[in-house]
Amino acid sequence: MIEEKKHSDLLVDLITHDIGNYHQVIQTSLGLVIFLLEKNKTSVLSTQDSEKIFSYLTTAKNALMRSRSLVDNIRRLERLYGQKDLKLVLRNLPEAINNAYSTVEQTLYDNNPYGKKISISITHGHAMDINIMAEDLLDEIFINLFSNAVKYTDSSEVKIDVMIKDYFIAEAKYWMITISDYGKGIPDSMKKELFERFYYKAKGSGLGLSIVRALVERYRGKIWVGDRVYKDYTKGTTFGIIFPAA
Repeated sequence: MIEEKKHSDLLVDLITHDIGNYHQVIQTSLGLVIFLLEKNKTSVLSTQDSEKIFSYLTTAKNALMRSRSLVDNIRRLERLYGQKDLKLVLRNLPEAINNAYSTVEQTLYDNNPYGKKISISITHGHAMDINIMAEDLLDEIFINLFSNAVKYTDSSEVKIDVMIKDYFIAEAKYWMITISDYGKGIPDSMKKELFERFYYKAKGSGLGLSIVRALVERYRGKIWVGDRVYKDYTKGTTFGIIFPAA
């Protein structure tokens, strides 16, 4: 009952506050565009006004894209909460990671062909049977983590290192995946709450991380976050995940 109440409160907050904020940005930006067009009804737009219009439209477009992304994530959360019976199938981890990389790479290009580029290094030895029991939603874990790295890397090239290795707890075999980026990092004070709601509220990444945690736990895994360089969060972030091997 408590979990259902938390879930309900989260959705109300997302819809009334966060989506409302994005729509306010869109409304304001388009209002400024209309004002400038009305002002120049009988004359040619000046270079300065043309640049302002372009800037306002870009702001509106970005807010619309973030709003759409937020709605997509809400739907994913609802899908997770609504599915009580697990129908897990054998999934290959390197394949899921490559699928996620292709999705994020294509999204980056579609949004801005001349913007950020993503490069991923995947190390997993020569094993072919790096499998777990999961669903198609497995890809979403890595899509969200890669997207998070893109958002919080300031440079034009987003570099991500992925490593997969076997890991044993007693005699039970697991696959451990570490995903390391070279972005601005996460201070220790923020790590604890990282998977709760969304901490980086300005860009809404934490909702994606809430989905990541929900999916990892759905597949009987665990996830944690640390620094890429020990005790120096400014050098980037490492997410670690373990799943039972299949």
